[in-house]
Amino acid sequence: MSDEITFWGNLVSRLQGEIPAQTLEAYQRASLGVYEMLDHTEQKRLDIKLEGHHPWEVPSATQSEVLCFWNAYALQLLGDKFIEADYMVSPATRGYLPPVTANQVLSFYQQVEGWMSRARQAHSNPNYRLDVEVPAELPPWREVEPCPNAYLHGMLEAMRSLRDHAGVAMAFFEEAKSPEDKQESVGFARQLWAAAKSKAEYADNLWGGNPSQNLHEHIEEHAKEAIEQFYRLGQLLAMPALLDKESELKEKAPPPPTGVAPQAQAIPGPGEVGFDPWCLTDSSGLIRLKTDPEARKAIARLWKLDPDPKRTLAILNEVREAFKRGDIGDAKKKDSDDFVGYLFCCPWASIYVVLRPLTLDGISLQTGQQFFYDVSCAGMNIGRPFVRRIHVANFSDIDTTGYGDPDEAPEL
Repeated sequence: MSDEITFWGNLVSRLQGEIPAQTLEAYQRASLGVYEMLDHTEQKRLDIKLEGHHPWEVPSATQSEVLCFWNAYALQLLGDKFIEADYMVSPATRGYLPPVTANQVLSFYQQVEGWMSRARQAHSNPNYRLDVEVPAELPPWREVEPCPNAYLHGMLEAMRSLRDHAGVAMAFFEEAKSPEDKQESVGFARQLWAAAKSKAEYADNLWGGNPSQNLHEHIEEHAKEAIEQFYRLGQLLAMPALLDKESELKEKAPPPPTGVAPQAQAIPGPGEVGFDPWCLTDSSGLIRLKTDPEARKAIARLWKLDPDPKRTLAILNEVREAFKRGDIGDAKKKDSDDFVGYLFCCPWASIYVVLRPLTLDGISLQTGQQFFYDVSCAGMNIGRPFVRRIHVANFSDIDTTGYGDPDEAPEL
């Protein structure tokens, strides 16, 4: 945690675009008890083992308690390690964090209290039943290019700690005398454990050689996957009925198709018959925007500068198909039935809310999250890349209209 913030640290942090971390440190202090809870959970596992029970014999409420403690611990650990790594790498700006790190840490800390509360309820009530779907997913990762050393270092430290504690749970699981009809699930747990360890080992080996910036992306990718797998495995080991279910689903999964799977009809692109340059724009804004000369210029410029229109339209197709399936819908304002509408900046994209968990363009989205399909050429003339991504955020009314000028840096 930060000590007194110095004038110099304040100045340097502002020059680097960092933001104060007092709120995050308050979250951090509020949930430090999660580490004591983890010790309690591991002692409970040991007691169960000494009594000669196997994981499937553990009472349902106790399974829920262990699962919720694991989730709270993992999320607290992730947040703590990101903060610690940033303070260690940049001691001059202790008490401040880069926005991407601050937003990532906040997304972790905001879920800790909910899991701690569920764990305590399960401990107090032998008939407790979880009110959320499990296994739960981690909050989405914040995309950052290039990945700062401190951000990556914190991720790796959290990965190693999760691996160690998942290993303790795995050892209990393997050493317990589970019945013969559960051996397939035990084998599946070993498989998941081996896959997660392999990802972590690969990330560690790449990092250990003082890698170049070019390798950071590969390290980050493997570290993220390892963390996600350890987080999920810890839940499956706590509640082995989930492991049974996943093992059965894997066994019954149909073989990969030999032919080409049917795909949604492609959206016509620039130069093709039927191309609509306004296809990225929310329908509620079309009438106004089409009569705006600057908006027409902005849309034409966007498509002219797009280096890969087919890719842009392929992701748009994914979004449209998700809307048709009912996986996503138009986002509404808080405590209101009015729709949020569309983003203020070219191409004035629709703002959606996730109704069922899904993946769009490789980004995992969870129920209740708001997002838009971000396509932008803003800032290209000053070295910014063309943007094409699923952008998760919370939105509010904005009365201005932006045109995505390639000579100006984007402010999203």
